Amino acid sequence: MLLEDQDFFVESVEFVLDAVAQDQAGNSRADIGIYLISLLIAEQKIRSGSSIES
Repeated sequence: MLLEDQDFFVESVEFVLDAVAQDQAGNSRADIGIYLISLLIAEQKIRSGSSIES
């Protein structure tokens, strides 16, 4: 994974964690966070695969 991809990934994960940690009523939204982080991981795998083939 390129350094700029790592930076983007870390920033994205931090954003997701901040955004879904608690809603306005203080309820956990961890399930949404897990889903969004899994999408980020899948996207990173796709990016790594396409950069290897290039």
